[in-house]
Amino acid sequence: MMSEKEKPTLLLRKASGLIRVWDPLDMFLFNFISAPFVTYGLFFAMTSASIPDGDQVLGWILGLIPFLAVCIYYAMLGVTIPVAGGEYTYISRTFGGSHGFAMSMLGSIWPQLVWGPICGLTINYMVLIPVTYYFGAIYAIDPLIKFSSWLLTIEGQLVITLITSSYTFFFDCLGMKVYRVVQRVCSFFGFIGLAIISAVFIFFYGQQNQFITNFNALILQKEGISNAYQLILDKAASAGFHSANITWYGTFLVIPMSFLMYYTVLFGFPVIGEMKAADDVKKQLFTLAGPAIAVCIFAVVILSTTYNIAGREFLNAYCYLWQTGQSPVGLPPYYLALFMVLLKDQPFFILITLILYSAISIIIWVPNLYIPPSRYMFAWAFDRIFPSKIAELKGKSHTPVYAFLTMYVASIIVLLLYLFTPFGGYTASIGLAAAVMSLGAAFAAIILPYKLKNIWENSPASVYKIGKIPIIVIAGVIGATYLLVMIIEYVINPVYGLNNPLCLGFLLSLYIASYIFYFIIRQYRKRTGIDLSKVYGEIPSA
Repeated sequence: MMSEKEKPTLLLRKASGLIRVWDPLDMFLFNFISAPFVTYGLFFAMTSASIPDGDQVLGWILGLIPFLAVCIYYAMLGVTIPVAGGEYTYISRTFGGSHGFAMSMLGSIWPQLVWGPICGLTINYMVLIPVTYYFGAIYAIDPLIKFSSWLLTIEGQLVITLITSSYTFFFDCLGMKVYRVVQRVCSFFGFIGLAIISAVFIFFYGQQNQFITNFNALILQKEGISNAYQLILDKAASAGFHSANITWYGTFLVIPMSFLMYYTVLFGFPVIGEMKAADDVKKQLFTLAGPAIAVCIFAVVILSTTYNIAGREFLNAYCYLWQTGQSPVGLPPYYLALFMVLLKDQPFFILITLILYSAISIIIWVPNLYIPPSRYMFAWAFDRIFPSKIAELKGKSHTPVYAFLTMYVASIIVLLLYLFTPFGGYTASIGLAAAVMSLGAAFAAIILPYKLKNIWENSPASVYKIGKIPIIVIAGVIGATYLLVMIIEYVINPVYGLNNPLCLGFLLSLYIASYIFYFIIRQYRKRTGIDLSKVYGEIPSA
C-alpha cells in the first residue's frame, strides 16, 4: 500500500510552468487572425448558395449582438481563473470532469483536427488557384495554368495540406515568444493588404458594368468562353436555381452561419494563462469582443461591396454552381478572385497586394491552428486525464512540444480520411460541437458565482453587477439562449448540412467515446492513488 509520503499529488505539479509573454494586443491579434480571412470567401459562397433569400450583411450584424454576450461571459470566466485550458477548466470545475473533458474534446480538438485539411484546401481554393489561374491567363504561362488545374486534384490538395500541417508543427515548436514577434510583423503587413483589398472593393462600388467587362474578358482569355457572366446566370436558371427576394426568415438563417466565423475569435481563450494582465476584465473584453467587432466590419464591407459590384443575382448563381460542381468556369467565386477580376490589367499591383495579404492569411494564420488544442491537451494532462508527457515543457520557451506532436500526427490521419474516404461528410458537425462547448461554458458562467463562491468573490469580475445579479450570469443567460437557438437550427435545418442522421450519429458516437475514455482513465487513476473527482476541487496556478 502506498504511504502518505509516496501518495501522488492530485494535479501534475503546483504550477503550469507556462510563461506569460503575451500582452492584450498580442491576444487581440491572435483572435482576430484566427478568424480565417481566406475562409470568409468559402462561407460567403456557401451562404449565397444555400440561403439565397438571406441578407448576409444584415445577418452578420444581427449575429454580432448576441455573440457579444458570449464574449462577455468568456472574459469574466477568464479573469476568474486565468489559466490554460479554456472551457474545459470552467466546465470541469462547475459540472465535473467528464462533462468538461467530453465537451472540450468535441468542441476544440475535433474542430481543430478538421481545420487541418480544411486549412490546406482553403489556401488552395482561396489563394493558390485564383492566383495561378489569373497569372497563367494574363501571361499565357502554360505550366502555371497546368499547376492551377493540378491543385484541384486529390494529389494537389494532399501535398499542399501536408506542407501547411508540417509548417504549423515546426513553427509552433519555436514557442510563444517567437510567435509573438512574427505575429506582430505579419499583422502590420497583412493589415495593409486587407486595407488595400477593402479599398479596391469600395472604389469599384456601383461599377457593375466594369466588373462584367473584366470578368468576361478574363474568362475568354483563359478558357475561351464568351459572355461568361450571362452564361452563369442562364446555367443556374436551367439547373433550377433562382435568386429569391430577401426575406426576414432568410436573413435569420444567416445568423447561425455567421456564428461559425465569429466563434473563431474565441480560439485564443485557452491561451489566456500566457497573457499578461489576464485578470483585467476590460483587457479580456478587448481581446474577445474587439476582434468580433473587427471581423463584422470586414465582413460587412466585403459582402456589401461584392454584392453591389457583381450583382446579387449573379453572385448567388455563381456560388450555387460552384458549390454544386456545375460551374462552367474554373475561377472560384470567392472575394479574392473577384478582387483580381476588378484589377484585371494591374498584375503587379495584385501581386504586391497578395504578398501583403498572405502575411495574415497564410504565414501567421496557419500556425495558430495547433496552439489552442495544445493548451486543452496540456490542461487534461495537468489534471491527470492525459499522460504527463503531454504537459512536459521543452526549452527556454516552455513549449508543450509533445502536445503539438500529438496534434500533428492526428491531423495527418484526419487529412487522409478526409481526402480518401467519405469521412469529409461528417466534418460539418464541427460547428455544432463548438456551439455545444460554448453552451457548456455559458452554464458554467451562470452557476460559477454560486457554486464557487469563494473563488468568485476574489474575482475582478465580481464587482460588475446589475442590481444584485452578476453581469456574468446575465451574459451567460443571453449567450445560452443564443447558442440554444443556433444548436436547434443546426440540428433541424438542412441548409447547414448538419442534420444528416449519419453526421449527427457520428458526433454522438464521439461524445459517447469521450465519456467512456474519461471513465476508464478515472478508474485507472484510482488504482494508482489519484481520485480524479477530487482533482476538480483544485485550481491550478498559472
